[in-house]
Amino acid sequence: MPYPSSKLAVRDSFDDEDVSDDVEDEVFIRDGRNGFKVDEERGVKRPLMAPRRKSKSSQFHSEIGRNPPCRALCAPFCYGFIALAVLLGLILLVVSLVMWFPFPLDKVIKFWKVGEGSQLDSIIVPCTELVVEDVWTRSLPKLTVESAVRLNDVNRDGVMDVIVGYGTGADGHNVPNFMCTLYFDRKTPCLGGVIALDGLTGNTIWQHWTSHPIFTVDCSADLTEDKTSDCLISGKGGVLQLVNGHDGSNVWQFVEQVGGAELHGEPFVDIFSAQFIQDVDGDGLPDVLAAHTQDTPEGMKGCLVLISGKEGKFLQKVATPHQEETYYAPQVLVYLDGASIVMFGTGGQASPGGLYAVPLHQLVKGNMLEVQELYRDEAKGIMSPPVLADLNQDGSEDVVAAMFNSVVIAFNGLTLQPLWNVSFPGSETFSAPTPSYFNDDSIPDFLVKYQNGPGFPVYYSSQTTVLDGKTGTPLLDKPVVDTAGSQMGGLSISVEGLGNDLLLYWTANCLHHEGPTKPFSFMPGSSIQAQSRADLCQMLFNSTLSTQFVALSQHVEPPGIAVYSSEERRELEYNSSVNTSAQAHHYLDTHPDFLDAYRRNTVISNKKKEFEGDTTGASSFRHRGDDSVLGNNVKGKGSNYFYNEGDYLVANQGQNRISNDAGEQEETLASDFQGNSEYLNVRKHGGTHPLEQTWQQQGEEGSIPLTYTNLMGSNPGQNRDSDYEVLYGPMNAESLGGSQQGFPVDTQQEKRTVYRRVKRDAQHVHGLQRLTSLGTVAPPLRTSSNNDTIDLVLVTYWIYPMTEAQLVLGKYKECLEKKQTDINNANGKYHSFDAEMVAKDCFDYKWEEKPVDSVSGQFSLNMGQATVYRLRIACRCRSVGTGERCSTILPFDQQSWPEFMGHNGNGHFRPRNS
Repeated sequence: MPYPSSKLAVRDSFDDEDVSDDVEDEVFIRDGRNGFKVDEERGVKRPLMAPRRKSKSSQFHSEIGRNPPCRALCAPFCYGFIALAVLLGLILLVVSLVMWFPFPLDKVIKFWKVGEGSQLDSIIVPCTELVVEDVWTRSLPKLTVESAVRLNDVNRDGVMDVIVGYGTGADGHNVPNFMCTLYFDRKTPCLGGVIALDGLTGNTIWQHWTSHPIFTVDCSADLTEDKTSDCLISGKGGVLQLVNGHDGSNVWQFVEQVGGAELHGEPFVDIFSAQFIQDVDGDGLPDVLAAHTQDTPEGMKGCLVLISGKEGKFLQKVATPHQEETYYAPQVLVYLDGASIVMFGTGGQASPGGLYAVPLHQLVKGNMLEVQELYRDEAKGIMSPPVLADLNQDGSEDVVAAMFNSVVIAFNGLTLQPLWNVSFPGSETFSAPTPSYFNDDSIPDFLVKYQNGPGFPVYYSSQTTVLDGKTGTPLLDKPVVDTAGSQMGGLSISVEGLGNDLLLYWTANCLHHEGPTKPFSFMPGSSIQAQSRADLCQMLFNSTLSTQFVALSQHVEPPGIAVYSSEERRELEYNSSVNTSAQAHHYLDTHPDFLDAYRRNTVISNKKKEFEGDTTGASSFRHRGDDSVLGNNVKGKGSNYFYNEGDYLVANQGQNRISNDAGEQEETLASDFQGNSEYLNVRKHGGTHPLEQTWQQQGEEGSIPLTYTNLMGSNPGQNRDSDYEVLYGPMNAESLGGSQQGFPVDTQQEKRTVYRRVKRDAQHVHGLQRLTSLGTVAPPLRTSSNNDTIDLVLVTYWIYPMTEAQLVLGKYKECLEKKQTDINNANGKYHSFDAEMVAKDCFDYKWEEKPVDSVSGQFSLNMGQATVYRLRIACRCRSVGTGERCSTILPFDQQSWPEFMGHNGNGHFRPRNS
């Protein structure tokens, strides 16, 4: 019986091709009644054994072998060829468009990157406008500020308070004790200090006085373990102290041990610059690393000093290479493996120096054999600290340093080899680089400032630009040029999105005469201090100095948006100026015995000086071997080597000093008092003659003749004993502690109604503003819903200009330059002349000895005023379209460079998202 294949049925689980064509291979269970079924219902059950299956692939390949379809082979090749042709066509189209219609590719890149970091796919629009409003202001009469502003919550109210280091207009060398009584109504010390202002109101929380001005403040460590950070302060006159952050009291004061050798007088140069570093003595608390420069009988010498942070004890001291002076606090570069390298610079404005690195553990041991030299200049040193930031994205910080002598160099932090360098010929700088994300990449860029001219303090202009952190290439089309500039770098405000940061920096111009000045020089013999305090705008253009603190970004046209303008703040900044000359004269009028005691002491002091061979004549000129502007160099470091430090000019000559138990220097009374930080001696025909000392203020604007009239009609009531105590009394031990009284002139004297302060009319005061301090970005006191605000604390101050330094212009300048050339020429007509003789010949000016009238200067001292601002800055965008939003200012803890030398002032740049 044939196999009824037509009636054969299989289950759905079998594919047709899986079933063999040979039905004989299939064995089924048969239903006896109905015969074979063709479906489930007709009796097909489960096969007794699985059917034999033939390979599917074999069948397929056998079919291909029999009938090969060419279309199946060619289709993939056709599709690939079409895709390649389309791609090539697009490339040709783009190239053609670029050639026919040029368009900057950086604009295209910026378009794609502008939305980086956006939320909800919205595009970030950069901030192009700023709204500035006052939060509070505070006037500080008689103070100068040359330190950075720091933040520290000292009253524990959750708001960061403002810490400012300061000096006073009475500072000098061997300043007599009675100056504190005359001008500050307090006992010594009174020439410097640090003040804490309430962050909410600007009111004084505490004030700590010191014997000399403060240059550096570091409030980043709690050494007293009272949950309030303490402040390390350092500066001029050997001041190095730890101040309790909570109440301003003295925790410890470092007094350098001189060993068996006795000091033969107070050094003219004795400067500390210190900061906290990691624990090196094993007590679990941060320690202190300081740069120290001091003049000695052998010359200026610099060293690095390690001090215990807990107790102020000496740990280690090492000399710098070549024993060269060093003026800024060393920095610590930390590698990924935890190794710490100390970076420090040496040299001065007219003396050789370099940039060096030494392992911290070797420094702790006193071993300087592993010092590595990164840079060396045989003419000028390094006056500003470098920035530590990662430029090559290797995870380790690199080093960017602005050398005093016209060059900026970036070094690889691991190899200490140069990455790039940029030169600004014929320029000098005191300013540290300021890092920020200025362009659109993730590598910080650097704002730098350089002054152009013959050399400090004579500059014709200042230039500011921004360097690409990757290559050193300038990012501005042309630098910002102003008349004076500043001796400080800048700050940055970190804004959402790379390339949106704002750089804050100072500009200074003569009003209505912006830009560089014409070349000029000073009369030979003018002191460096008189030159640096000359009102050039008045002398050159009969104008005034106008300063601005501006904000610049790549989206804002240079020089930037003015955040502060001196022209708009004049009335406020002169509102509390005090006629200190009248104040001193009133004291003399009410204390008649004081002047008698002073004169007797002067006679005794002069007799002593005559016995020692000193003279009292003063020269209007300096010998040509000295550091004159005409020669513009320093020829050695002998007895008339001059050190220039900002406003401070000092000669290498010692004076007597007596130290008390507290370590503060108790000044002795002498007839030739020198104040306002000028310590200048000149050599005339082989003799040493002190110039007119800077206590003499006859040449300063605003001084008044010395007349002892009774200003308030009060009756003298003080006895002779109190006058002697003022003259010779020892320092009050409590003077090292904090004061809750603020400024005595503003409080104690007014409360006692001894006399009212004689205020000057702001419209009639002519001051000279100094740009020697940077402010700080601060957390906003009032936040906004858009996170578009941040606060800025800014400090300005002015002093009275000095008129002793006269400019040389026109034919007189040509005469001096010509004859100066002859002086330097061995065969020149005027080779045997000095600067005084040349000036006499050119100006027909008669040089003569002038007696020093120290009385007039000491009792006619004029001081300026400092002003502290707290400003609120809000970011605004000019236009915001659909799908866009204005960029926000990042929170304070995400700010990369909010204060001088970054967070905590240690030079470390805080990268984005760190």
